[in-house]
Amino acid sequence: MRHCSTSTGPSVAAIVTHGNLLALILRSYDPSFGYAEWQALRNPDCYIVADVGTGTAVARAW
Repeated sequence: MRHCSTSTGPSVAAIVTHGNLLALILRSYDPSFGYAEWQALRNPDCYIVADVGTGTAVARAW
């Protein structure tokens, strides 16, 4: 993710992992992502992490 945010032009990254690691990754971008959100993860699940202004936005894609 760090490489994608420093490269020029549009970029896309896909991270495929199990729920526990996904929850830790998402929490590193959104500290409000906690136990309840981890419990709500589905299998498979898809999230979008995007740079917005001064931070990042985390949203469930589907």
